[in-house]
Amino acid sequence: MMDRVTGWTVGRCAALALLVTGCGGDDGPAPAPAPAPAAAPGGTPTPAPVSGGGPLPANAVNDSWVQQPPVLSMDAAVYGPQRRTFQAIPTMAVTGNRIWLAYFGYNDLPTGEVTGTYQILVYSDDGGATWSREFYLVPANPATDRVGDARLWAAPDGKLWLFYLQSGNGVTLDTQVGAWVTIISDPETADPQFERGFWFADGIVNSPFLYNGEWIVPVDYFFSPGSPRRIQRAGQHLYRVDWRNRRFSYVSTIPRSARADFNEPALVQLRDGSVMVHNRTQIGNVVRTTTPGTWNWGTAQPFTGFPTASSRSALVRSPSGRLVLVTNKSNTLQRENMTIALSDDDGRTWPVQHTIDVRPGVSYPEIAFAPDGDILVVYDFGRFWGAILLGRYNEESLVRGEPQAAPSVVSVGRGPRA
Repeated sequence: MMDRVTGWTVGRCAALALLVTGCGGDDGPAPAPAPAPAAAPGGTPTPAPVSGGGPLPANAVNDSWVQQPPVLSMDAAVYGPQRRTFQAIPTMAVTGNRIWLAYFGYNDLPTGEVTGTYQILVYSDDGGATWSREFYLVPANPATDRVGDARLWAAPDGKLWLFYLQSGNGVTLDTQVGAWVTIISDPETADPQFERGFWFADGIVNSPFLYNGEWIVPVDYFFSPGSPRRIQRAGQHLYRVDWRNRRFSYVSTIPRSARADFNEPALVQLRDGSVMVHNRTQIGNVVRTTTPGTWNWGTAQPFTGFPTASSRSALVRSPSGRLVLVTNKSNTLQRENMTIALSDDDGRTWPVQHTIDVRPGVSYPEIAFAPDGDILVVYDFGRFWGAILLGRYNEESLVRGEPQAAPSVVSVGRGPRA
């Protein structure tokens, strides 16, 4: 039976709806800021209403189909890999010397992105050689709801945030989708504690990025399939994260791109102060940048580094200053040839390219950096009975064109091994 209690930190973050406030600049004048929430015992903010600004209306509350946060389970007999027919869309973060991974799974056929999916989390303290027991975030109402598409983020205070979607109404994507967060307050301990999850916006969260010393989280409330339930609120919105008070403030909306129903943006700040976004489209990646120092977005242009597929990419800046892009390099728009590429001129050229995995069916990479600076790349393969794989790459070795070790398998479902 699913454990609905084990692992929750009682009284630390009860049903918190974060305060969303508008900002000025290119997106219009800011409303008066709402008062800060009072601190609860232990320093956790108490629940506060969501105020107006950007895509959310004044005094917004969670009006999505899913009202309850997922529950934590440790029941491997029910949710373990021997039961899984599907697992996909991994995410990764590093806290101290610990590597955390998350991905979502499903236990039945014929498909895997449906009602009842749940989130799996594991960690490694030895660089990925071995992995911990699995933790499961399961929808409170699995008959109608699903949890998926997570993004891990290591906050500056050492806590680990897990962003994820919840979709309800008994369908895969309910035309609104809620963006939720569960915070792991002590991610480097032997018994990590999961706080109660909370909703904060519409849509699906993408990887946070650093802009002028502040963290920005993209939330994609996309226009497909069907019409958005709250069409006036749809779009690719950017929110500034106040991680101390667990609040978000609206920053900007990325304009829509042609043939881009699922945008899944990957963003990075460039050296000139502009922001560059790679968006997924039906014809490969498109790139758009802001005017330096503003949130004025330029026209989307096709990515010219090499041909890409219709799938999600990962884009970050390495400690060396180079840009690191991981995506499907493909002349046929297929999810194949998972490739890591490096740029030392802020994305104008990508002279270093190394194909990690040539197989069809590789997709959805994410990037993190090991404590020694090595580039870590996680991605999925096959999805149906497929695998979650992790590669480790020394940046200078890639620049020299030296051979690279094959990725290791983190998890495989009950089907054939990768």
